[in-house]
Amino acid sequence: LSITDNTPNNGHYSWNIPAGLPDDSYTVRVRTVDNLVFDDSDSFTIKRGATVEEAKITITSPHSGDDWQKGKTYNIKWNKIGDMDAKVKISLYQSSAKVLDIVNAAPNNGSFMWSISTSLPEGFYTIKVMTVDNRVSGNSNSFKISPKSSGDTNLINKFVNNLKDTNRRLIKKLKFRVYKIKPKIERSTIDYIRTENGWKKPLGVGSMERTSFTGWAWTGYQLIFGDANNPLRLRIYRTKAFFDVSFLKGEGKVKKVTLHYETRQNFYKGNEPKKQCGFKVYILTGDTSYSGLFGNIRINDFYKSTFSNYVKDWIEGKNNYGLLFVGEEENVDNMKEITCLASFEPVLEIEIE
Repeated sequence: LSITDNTPNNGHYSWNIPAGLPDDSYTVRVRTVDNLVFDDSDSFTIKRGATVEEAKITITSPHSGDDWQKGKTYNIKWNKIGDMDAKVKISLYQSSAKVLDIVNAAPNNGSFMWSISTSLPEGFYTIKVMTVDNRVSGNSNSFKISPKSSGDTNLINKFVNNLKDTNRRLIKKLKFRVYKIKPKIERSTIDYIRTENGWKKPLGVGSMERTSFTGWAWTGYQLIFGDANNPLRLRIYRTKAFFDVSFLKGEGKVKKVTLHYETRQNFYKGNEPKKQCGFKVYILTGDTSYSGLFGNIRINDFYKSTFSNYVKDWIEGKNNYGLLFVGEEENVDNMKEITCLASFEPVLEIEIE
């Protein structure tokens, strides 16, 4: 892709990234028009963003434990969040293996009527709803497909299903459940300016980007080369993550709390090319500004009861200021590399019984 064929050699260029550019890792090459001088950037990632929050499909019917009968018609239902394709395909699975395609292109309107073939073997199945571009999908819980019943047995099944629907919330509380929660992200940058006496932080603390959707956390530092108007800068990256767990109040006993990372990327360059850029995690014990006044409790092991107790307090409505992710090394005088950035998607996993 050619970004531009001719632009002033003044050290900067504003580029609007095309919406259709695939998610991938890229580099940028800048060269003179006579092709005598050029240089390539470090590798970076371009990822499509969501408009309000990450796109997601959640199947609401069939429910876990439902018993659907061959020869009958049922309504497959789902909820969708975010921007996604207007068409979906629906498939039936058994033990992670696809059994059949129910429909290849149905309107993505949250509902599809499915007539179950009488030749389908009885057993336990799951249903997958996926956009036709394969970008967004959701899986149902396991449900049963049984032979068609009649007479009194049919009436009994109808009564039981109605009773299950009426008491579903109570039944749900008695079951073991796992919730995976993605946070709202606040990313911040703090710039240091190079002087004769070393790195000095300017007035203020740089900039902070607040977002209302789940996303990537950034930590580490990056050397930014400037010009006469923008001198050499060292930029520090920090991320605050807020996990809303208030909806779990009254849902049951917290059995286990784990913080893990869905995706992680490391960017590094310099004297230690094999070094992985790490990060530290802190519990914020008060509302913060971006001037270095952060919580003072470092979490080294997220299986410890200390962190679980904080999450339990958050669920009960006590002060929840979230977590702070900082670079493994923020002492600018000890900087050994040009760039050491880590990006990742934090996920809080809570087991309830």
